[in-house]
Amino acid sequence: MRHCANLSPKQHEARQIRASCLAPVSELRFQPLQKTALQKIRHHCDPVRACLRMLNPDQPIDRCTWHYDATLWHASLMPGLQVRPNACRQWQLIAKGLSMAPEQSGPVFRKTRCTGSHLLWRQVLKRDLRLASWLIFVVCACVVMLMAWQAWTARRNTLENIQTSTINLAGALSTYTDGIFKQSELMLIGLTERVERDGAGPEQIERLRWVIAREMGALPQIGTVSLYNADGICTFSTNPKAIGVNSTQREFFQHHLQTPDKAPYIGPTIRSRASGEWVISVSRRINHPDSSFAGLMVVTIGVDHLLKFYSDIQVGKTGIISLTSTAGQLRVRYPHLEAEIGRDLSSTPIFTSERNRPSGTTQFVSRIDGVARFYAFKRSAVYPIVTVVALGQKEAMLDWLGQTKQSILVMLVLLGLVVGLGIRLIGHIHSRIRAEDQLLDSQAALIQLNQHLEFIASEDKLTGLANRRRFDQFLEVEFKRARRERSLLSLILIDADHFKRYNDHYGHLAGDECLVAMARVVEQCIRRPGDVAARYGGEEIAVVLPGTDESSARQVAENILQAIRDEQIEHPASPFGIVTVSLGVATFVGTDRQLDQRSLIELADRALYAAKSQGRNRVNVASEIATSTLPAWTRVKASADSQTGSGPTAE
Repeated sequence: MRHCANLSPKQHEARQIRASCLAPVSELRFQPLQKTALQKIRHHCDPVRACLRMLNPDQPIDRCTWHYDATLWHASLMPGLQVRPNACRQWQLIAKGLSMAPEQSGPVFRKTRCTGSHLLWRQVLKRDLRLASWLIFVVCACVVMLMAWQAWTARRNTLENIQTSTINLAGALSTYTDGIFKQSELMLIGLTERVERDGAGPEQIERLRWVIAREMGALPQIGTVSLYNADGICTFSTNPKAIGVNSTQREFFQHHLQTPDKAPYIGPTIRSRASGEWVISVSRRINHPDSSFAGLMVVTIGVDHLLKFYSDIQVGKTGIISLTSTAGQLRVRYPHLEAEIGRDLSSTPIFTSERNRPSGTTQFVSRIDGVARFYAFKRSAVYPIVTVVALGQKEAMLDWLGQTKQSILVMLVLLGLVVGLGIRLIGHIHSRIRAEDQLLDSQAALIQLNQHLEFIASEDKLTGLANRRRFDQFLEVEFKRARRERSLLSLILIDADHFKRYNDHYGHLAGDECLVAMARVVEQCIRRPGDVAARYGGEEIAVVLPGTDESSARQVAENILQAIRDEQIEHPASPFGIVTVSLGVATFVGTDRQLDQRSLIELADRALYAAKSQGRNRVNVASEIATSTLPAWTRVKASADSQTGSGPTAE
């Protein structure tokens, strides 16, 4: 410090930078520097050259070498050359041969370890970059969390609104249903008391008919009114077809016969024998003066009336409204499904975990159609009826989903602005790193483009399947894998039957459309990601099934055969009247050292042409073909013959 008093400001600044250059890496962040020195380092395009020039402005820089840690990576630094150091590693700068010309005077620099200036520059860049990155991250995280909280709150409010609306709707429908049954009960009370008082003679029946007609005019939900004697015979009915019908086996008759109680009984939904319509019966017992069973009066409520009323209620395409008994037996369902009437729903949550609640909401997947719904139910306090309203979950959440998408779009716009500003800020801070990133992005884009071109080169333009080149490559790789891992590999060859006749009849454009349809069907039948379908040539398609045994491969082939049949593509020139295919299946076992890739193709080819020779429109497996049943020519032979213009042609 005693020598520092006589130093000029420039010399003092140079000494500070020299001290920073010689400081250990661990001490760099604590090394004090004057602001002017730091600004001068930043001002130069190359901070290391700035450091060297600040050490001795008159000393020319002949050569310096960058050492990448302890590795042997070197880069020559010439005047004017900008070096981009790796931001992930520590660099060391060793000034070598900073010798002066013989005619120049001044000190000769020895090899000096000069990492301080460069690392200081990197630390400044990293600090600003980290600050900007953290700022962007915090802002983006806040925006994302805000949008997530908003979406969650909106979803919770939507669910609450759905629960409130469905439970209110279930309560209103339950009140409406109670009103219908109450009107039916009051009508039955009046009619049964009249019969008990006046009797059921011809004159009384005529008066009864007039009374019933008047009351039915005011109650459109009433379908028919019938009177049954103690033997279960209908003695009177508003539907003449019902008179004389024996209903002793009906549930309502057995109930009143065995139960002395005169309370109304709501029976299950049944199809009326007289009208053929679905109805719900409400019945009441009629007694003799001595309280013995004298018969019963039945009022039917048309299910169509309830369905018409329910159809005016907007529950969506997947929503349902239903009436069930307290035991869980389905009485009415909208939309109406006749096969489900009377179905036992006692195992659903409404009748299990929620059985003790008069009303409530739940959600589960319907056992009838497999749709997930929000359910609201209301148990009647008067009658053994449960009203259920359900809304499809996907449909009910559409509004929330739309709002969430809009919020996400707004969030993405905000994030885009923040990220854009951040990228610009970081670009100003670290343009060199950005240039390297752009170079890497260009390389990645080039690699992706090459991969895309390779994919295009391996695709059949007509069918969209893999082409023959891709098939050969894939089969070779999978064959080697199967042999190495001693696993299974199956191959299916598919050939359209009488395809030449199809082309002759419809033309080649229609033939191309037929091939496209076949390719689509084949792709739909192979669903594993590792399976590959390829156009083998002409109207032939090959399917490679890694890890598939013979029986499974045969099943896949049968599925393809049936699927192409189901397409029902007309082919008048074929004996079958539609386009069919023949399939050959061959399987390679990894432990088999005798079979090679070509032999596997030949086996599948032989199985294919055995199917052709046996009538077409079938699947043949290579292991099941007897040598005597094979045709005298194979596809390999046919391919060789086709090059010379001879040999048979299969259709």
